Amino acid sequence: MTVKAQILKKIQQMKCDFKTLGVVDFTLRSGDLGKIYGFYNKSSNGSLPGVCHGMKAAMLKDDRIIGPPSGMGANVYVCYKI
Repeated sequence: MTVKAQILKKIQQMKCDFKTLGVVDFTLRSGDLGKIYGFYNKSSNGSLPGVCHGMKAAMLKDDRIIGPPSGMGANVYVCYKI
């Protein structure tokens, strides 16, 4: 399973978990997700781009991305609405 697919699956599970708790939105940072799940690597073959792509793939129409114009890097934030 690709990094993108793994992150997408984890975020979808978070959305389900947060919904049952009554949370209406939450924000994730790509660098934090990468470190938590072991995908963060500063080398040229690092997995952080896959984390960013997975975060974007989990977005719905009311979600918003905050971060660098490229939408890539450790400081990409996504606010997900539930």
